[in-house]
Amino acid sequence: MTHTDLTPLVNRRTVLGGSAAVLVATSAGLGSEMPTASAARPDPTTYAFFTDPHADPENAVQMARLKATLEAIAADEPALVLHAGDVTEYGTVAEYEAYEAVIPDSIKDKVEHVPGNHEIRWDVTAYENYTEHVDELNFEVTVGGVQFLLLDPTIVQQEVGYYTEADLDWLRRRLRAKPAHQPTVIVTHYPTAEGHYYVVNAEELLATIEGWNVRLVLAGHTHRQHVEHLNGLTHLEGAAVKNAAQYYRLTTAPVGNRQTVASLQHVLIPDPADPATQTVTDLADIDLERQPRRDPLDPRTIDVRVRRNELHVSVRGANAPAGTTARASLYSQQIYAGRVTEAWVPLARTGSTFSGTVDISDLTPGDHRLNVELVDGVRRWREVVAYTINGPAYRPVWEMPLGGIITGALGQLGDRVFAGSSAGSVTAVDPGLRLPAKAWSTEVGPALTNLTVDEAAELVVVGSANGTVTALHADAGGVAWRTDLGHPVMADPLVATIAGEPSVVVMAADELVRLDATTGTVRFRRALSGVSAGRPAADDDRIYVGLGDGKAWAVDAATGEPVWSRELANRAGSYRKLIYGPWTHQVTLITPELVFVSTVAGGRALDRAAGEIVWEIAKSFLYTPPRILADGDLLLVDEWGEARRVDATTGETRWLTDRFVSRSLDAGPVVTGDSALVVGTMGDLAVLDLSDGSYEKVRQLSSSPVVSSPAAANGVLVTGHLDGVLRGFRG
Repeated sequence: MTHTDLTPLVNRRTVLGGSAAVLVATSAGLGSEMPTASAARPDPTTYAFFTDPHADPENAVQMARLKATLEAIAADEPALVLHAGDVTEYGTVAEYEAYEAVIPDSIKDKVEHVPGNHEIRWDVTAYENYTEHVDELNFEVTVGGVQFLLLDPTIVQQEVGYYTEADLDWLRRRLRAKPAHQPTVIVTHYPTAEGHYYVVNAEELLATIEGWNVRLVLAGHTHRQHVEHLNGLTHLEGAAVKNAAQYYRLTTAPVGNRQTVASLQHVLIPDPADPATQTVTDLADIDLERQPRRDPLDPRTIDVRVRRNELHVSVRGANAPAGTTARASLYSQQIYAGRVTEAWVPLARTGSTFSGTVDISDLTPGDHRLNVELVDGVRRWREVVAYTINGPAYRPVWEMPLGGIITGALGQLGDRVFAGSSAGSVTAVDPGLRLPAKAWSTEVGPALTNLTVDEAAELVVVGSANGTVTALHADAGGVAWRTDLGHPVMADPLVATIAGEPSVVVMAADELVRLDATTGTVRFRRALSGVSAGRPAADDDRIYVGLGDGKAWAVDAATGEPVWSRELANRAGSYRKLIYGPWTHQVTLITPELVFVSTVAGGRALDRAAGEIVWEIAKSFLYTPPRILADGDLLLVDEWGEARRVDATTGETRWLTDRFVSRSLDAGPVVTGDSALVVGTMGDLAVLDLSDGSYEKVRQLSSSPVVSSPAAANGVLVTGHLDGVLRGFRG
């Protein structure tokens, strides 16, 4: 299964068309394949590859480029068409339908896809729109004697990619099931070569395919054309159809009874009105023959040792050809979903060993990684090596794997901490200074958003991608009630008392739902003018919510009837209204008169009665929830890792930090007395003095990101990481 465990393994089409196009994989017959005439001399086979069209029915220019690209591909009569994602701008049904409408009938059953970040970043359907209109997630097709594995490291409502253990296990099983000589091509949205940090653990993908006959990786995302030779295979980043009508032609040439060479060409269509007029450029020839299990550049051993402020590196490359060089660079852990020009340190060669030192004086204690490369001309081999810098502050004391990934905030009641994961459970943990105690674990379905604790009723309320909202007893984990809303619940539930009635308020797609917090009974459902993945706020009179229409709304708390709206993203087009709007903000009541709502352009305090803007700060507080301090001030952390203390009534900034954590996306600060513990998205921890804004960067908690708000209980900082592990740190 994929990391969300929401869809089947296999593609919905059993045969792609033509005698050579056969689907290879069922859960019952893993590795089974329909008989083909493998002994006969194979004919040349043509494949097409394109990426990043960003289909948008409101953008005629982009749609014209997409239409021309697909018409030109159809004229090639390829055996298979591969698509590396960003099918749409933001994953709406209208966009998928517009995309489907321009695919020529002759290739409709030949196009296979992986999702891109634009399919999932603003997705409140938990991949339902994508799988209904396009393809399943993680699947395999074999066409013309070549195995194609389409991999999905996307994470719903996150920008960064991550290969879960389930993803990698699926990949291992597919590679083991194929004939050893058969060439394999991997298609995935995020590229993995040249300074790329779009995927948290790209090195695990490279390690998984090492030794198998994987010859080519096709990717998109960067919108540029770039060819590299890394770890024994060719990597192509495809240029975006959004920017020009274009695609790539891959043609295999037979030698004997095998496909042994593939030629890769770029096909540019200068005028979308004339798809037949093309400029064709040769890019690379790819050897499809089975390669040696160990590449000459693959180092035998890599040894790294921390000695004070230096990292001593020794690389043994026994088979490295003459002229091979080696280099090392600090893994750019602070880079979130981006690309960086790495600062390389050359390693000196003595015989078959390369060695040198790397300065680590600027790093905090904790878990870090090092890039090591052997380079021979244009060919490179990269390994990523983990190491730890010791330090006393917030040292790790325990780990508890929950399975899947953790993206929702941790909840807390007393010293008990609650965590949900995509694996489908909510787990209660009593943190200890040495070991944690698991109090209970209850199945609720994939929990990908923030859970909420009802302290008065001692209930844990969680929404699930399976469409339910569940209330669990905090003491024993039993189900108090469960309500099926019929849509994936990808927004954060609010527990509030409204006009004396304990209530749960949550968005499901574009519907605002109010439930009785005691029984789960639906009080009202109201369709609104946009989707939301955020958390509403409520008082006795109104419920306040940020929507994907670019507006903040107040609705009647008893009926859901709209009271007022405030435009916060005055942008052209539905896509820009959503991405620049308050669609995922945790709306917060900050004074008896004001409610705080943010977009990526600014945070605003709105008058609760009329929605007028009382004050605003031009920074993005869209993702990180605000914290109300003991004296009523606000602690705000923007998405770029700057913090400020603000007078909630006037918006006056009392102090402002510089950027002191990597990023701040979804994980809120933990306030402990006069300090706040701020965990950056990339797993770095800083302690912030609330009196003056001074701070200390104290630890790199893990190489796995944190988009889940932590908790502090029983002297332990508890963090939930993208790799599905709860970690405890003693301050």
